Amino acid sequence: MKLMLGPVLYWRQPSGPNEWRFSLHLLLDGDSSSKPPVTLQIDDPAGSVSGPEVAADFSKVSRACCTYWRWTIAVPREDGDRTVQYTLQPRQAIDGLEACSRAVSVPGTKSLPRIAFFSCNGGSSAIVRRRLADPIALWRDMAGQHQKRPFQLLLGGGDQIYADSVFDANATLRRFEAMPLEERVAVEPPPELERELIAEYVALYAERWQPYWGIGAMMACVPGLYTWDDHDIFDCWGSHEELQESKVFQTVYRAAALTFQVFQLGQDASGDAHARHFLQTAAIAAEHVSLDVVLLDLRSGRTLDRVMSDEQWSAFAGWLSDHARAKPSPRAARHVLLVSSIPLVYLRFGAMIESAGTAINMRDDLLDQWESGHHSGERDRLLRNLLDHGRRAHTAITVLSGDVHVASCAQVRSTEPRHVPRGRSMAIIDQVTASGIVHAPPPPAQFFGLNAISAQGPMSLGGGVETQLLPVHEQLLLRERNYLAIEFDPPVEDPNPLHKPRMWIHWWAEETVVQRQVVVEPP
Repeated sequence: MKLMLGPVLYWRQPSGPNEWRFSLHLLLDGDSSSKPPVTLQIDDPAGSVSGPEVAADFSKVSRACCTYWRWTIAVPREDGDRTVQYTLQPRQAIDGLEACSRAVSVPGTKSLPRIAFFSCNGGSSAIVRRRLADPIALWRDMAGQHQKRPFQLLLGGGDQIYADSVFDANATLRRFEAMPLEERVAVEPPPELERELIAEYVALYAERWQPYWGIGAMMACVPGLYTWDDHDIFDCWGSHEELQESKVFQTVYRAAALTFQVFQLGQDASGDAHARHFLQTAAIAAEHVSLDVVLLDLRSGRTLDRVMSDEQWSAFAGWLSDHARAKPSPRAARHVLLVSSIPLVYLRFGAMIESAGTAINMRDDLLDQWESGHHSGERDRLLRNLLDHGRRAHTAITVLSGDVHVASCAQVRSTEPRHVPRGRSMAIIDQVTASGIVHAPPPPAQFFGLNAISAQGPMSLGGGVETQLLPVHEQLLLRERNYLAIEFDPPVEDPNPLHKPRMWIHWWAEETVVQRQVVVEPP
C-alpha cells in the first residue's frame, strides 16, 4: 500500500459554538474493499474521532485505482486558544506514511479564528514557472508565520491547482487541439475519455499538493475551505465562446467538477457533481462577535453572458434571507467574508479593448472579468444585494478575491439611504485581493501596458453607488506574490458596548513590507 496524498484537513461546520470540527483525509492506492491499516488518535480525551469512511473510490469511476479516506475530528473549544495534536499510526508498512503527529490550533470561544487567505497556487505554463527563483517562498513564509502565531483556518480563493496540463497529458485532447474550430465544436469524444481525465486530475492533485510544494504542509495542520476558479478546470473556463458547449469541453468539466468536489470540498464523490453549483457557507461564533464565510462559485454555471447560474442566485438569496433573520444581540458584532475568485472591482477595459483582445492573446482573460461588459450588469446586481444586506443584517461585508496575480485593494461605497447604517454617512464594502501565492506576477511590459489601456479612478454605478481601486503600498497595484493574514480584535475583560471587534487584514508580500492594513469596523 502507498500514500499518494495527505493528510489534508477540511473545516467542517460544528454542532454548536463550543465545538471545533474538521476532517482528515488520506489518498491511498487500492480500492475501498478493505479499510486502511491506519490508526488516528487525538490527545484530547474530550474530543472524538470517527471513521475511516470512503470519500471517493476512484477505481469505480476512473483508471486511477486509489481511494480517498476520511476521518472526522471534533474537539471542544475552551475560553482561550489551544492546540490539539493528532497522530497517524500505520499498523502495517505503507510506502510514504510513517507514524506522524501534527498540532492543530483551536480558537477559543471568546475569539474568531486567525485566517490565511491565498490564491493562484501554481503556474499557467512552464515559462511562467521558470520565472520563479523560489516557487514556494511564500508558502515557507506562511509556515513561519504559523509557527509564531498559528492560523486556524485556511481559505483558498481559486486556482489551488493548475490543470491546464491535462491537454498536454491526454492523447485525445492533443488531437482535439489540432482540429479546425468547426470540427472541435462538433466532435464526439470517445467513451473512455472521462475516465482517463478523472485519473489525470487525481494525479494532478496527488502531485501538486505534496508537502514539498508548500501547500501540502499547511493543509496538514490547518483546516481549509476552498472555492475554485478557471485553472482548477482549465484556463478561462466559461469564456471560450463557441467551444464552451462542445462535448469534449463538457467532458473535461465533468472530470474537473468531480475531483474538485472530492479534493477541494472534501465531500463524497457524486456522479452529478457536474450538474450542480458549489456555493458554500460557513458560520463561526464567538463571544460578542460572529463570522460568516460565503464562497461563491464563479465557474460551474458560467457562460459568456452569465457568471452565476439561476440555481446559485436562488441559493445565495436564501442564505441572505436566513442570515438577515438571525439577528444577534445589540452588543454583538457581525462580519461576513465573501470570497469571489475574480475581483468585483479591478482595472476597467472598454468594449473596444475587450473586442481587440484576440490580437493581444487576452480576449478570454478580459471576458473573464466581472468588469467585462458581458458581466457588469450581474456584478451590479451582486453589489447592490450586498449593500442591501449590510444594512438589513447589521453586518460588515468584506470581499476577498484572487486571480489577477497582483495585490490590490478597492472599495464599494454608497450614499443611498437604504444602504447606509445608522450613525454613518455612507455604506462601505472593502475588497482585498491576494494573488498569487505561487504564480509569478505579470512581466513589467505587460503590467504597465495593461495599466496604460485601462480606466481607473472612481466609477459611478448610479443611485449613489460607486467603486474605486485604492493604493496598496505607495502604488495602486503591488506587482509581487502575496497572501493575506486576517485576524480580529482580541476579547477584552469589560467590553464597551460601543466598541465592537474589528477585522484586520494584512498583506504578506514576497519583497515589500506592506505597511497598510485594511481595518473593517462592524456597524
